Amino acid sequence: MYTRGTIHLHRLGNAFFGVHKFGKKLNVAPITKVLYALKDGKLWWAWDKKEVRVLGNTVLQKLENPKFRKRHFEFIEKLANKAIAVAEKSLQTNFGSLSDEQLSAQYRRLLDHNQPAHGILNPEIDSIDVCFESYFKKKLQARLPSLSPEKIIGLYKHLTVPDHQSYITLQEQTILQTAKNSGADEKTTSLYKKFWWTNLGWENLEPYSRKYFAAAVKKYHNNKAAAKKLAAMKSQFAAIGKKRTMLIKQYRLPADIVYWLKISDEYARLHDLRKEMQVKDIYAQFQFVKEIAKRTKNNPADLEWLWPEEIAGLLTSKKSMAEEIARRKQAAVVLTLPTGIKTLSGDKAKAYMRKNLQKSESQIFEVKGLGVTAGKTRGIAKVCSGYEEALKKVKSGNVLITGMTLPDYFPAMKKAKAIVTDEGGITCHAAIVSRELGKVCVVGTKTATEVFKDGDMVEVDANKGIVKKVS
Repeated sequence: MYTRGTIHLHRLGNAFFGVHKFGKKLNVAPITKVLYALKDGKLWWAWDKKEVRVLGNTVLQKLENPKFRKRHFEFIEKLANKAIAVAEKSLQTNFGSLSDEQLSAQYRRLLDHNQPAHGILNPEIDSIDVCFESYFKKKLQARLPSLSPEKIIGLYKHLTVPDHQSYITLQEQTILQTAKNSGADEKTTSLYKKFWWTNLGWENLEPYSRKYFAAAVKKYHNNKAAAKKLAAMKSQFAAIGKKRTMLIKQYRLPADIVYWLKISDEYARLHDLRKEMQVKDIYAQFQFVKEIAKRTKNNPADLEWLWPEEIAGLLTSKKSMAEEIARRKQAAVVLTLPTGIKTLSGDKAKAYMRKNLQKSESQIFEVKGLGVTAGKTRGIAKVCSGYEEALKKVKSGNVLITGMTLPDYFPAMKKAKAIVTDEGGITCHAAIVSRELGKVCVVGTKTATEVFKDGDMVEVDANKGIVKKVS
């Protein structure tokens, strides 16, 4: 179970329907169950534990075969890139030239084309985050039986640092390179075309503007610090490869271990590709929502509480959805099951959540996860459900504790002394960005957001993967 801030039903529509329509057909083991529960600005999202573990372990077993690996990753990337292309094409739509019927048809076409990508990328990558660590550690232990479990954990942590730079780091490097090689107003168009989407997230649909990139380039132009910073970033990335090569030689790791390190790298890249697919898709969908809201005299933010079919139906039906929207704003629960998708709202959703989601962690003062960096530090905890809360609450020196970080968390992550998440593995966003920022980070604690409260003094020990409350 993962937690987020407010994510409207509409933005997760393709995630739900992608699993419902393609969870059995496209995945190597069926994924049929999803839970969404939202109340008071906090979202709980969950896969079925048994299904996600079976999926993750089945994928890993099949990846033992190099031929399957090649076909599988090519298939996933093809679906993701197709979804990105469809979303980008939709963003070029001249909405004013479309009739209501054409608008509805194009909106549905966008949804239908992109659901397969959501149906496989969303559950598979999350399942690999859950299963890869134990699967690979067993292989390491079998090859290095004389090493203690603690040393195996440390070796795992260093070996699996991806040879992949996140798109956030690539964006920063491209800005620095542009500032170094050109005037402040040059080449910002190409920057914008490549990275306009990187500020988008499940909660935030405000893309970067051309002005943003022009200002970013201007900040570093004729600045000697830009060249120095760029060199340091490139050196840091090169050091990752050197460190891995050194460890492979030091421990005489065989080809099968190196093979799995490459698979870990591929999933790190897929994390970024999935995020690009997700945010471009929901941003394109939102442009249709805004046009339909305009034609039906509705607030776009209100319509985002509806399912895509309900939104499209407003073009042909005069039926008001105002009462149902009001109920979903109070509380909403969605259950994706093999039999269909069930939506509860208002009092019914609250009753379901009281019965199924309430739990107390008040007597627990320590959680354990995966330390993805080195180091230990202390700071005041700031527990955040979403990026807006993180941007408001996290000050320099605080410990950011959240369900999972996303690209729009980046400003808060830069200020934080340490980062702790409920979910994720070695290739998750928090792990990758924390390493790039040099932050102490523990991921995959499962319950940190429930155990700790704002104002707690916490110690984050990434060496041992332990986060605890201290006096």
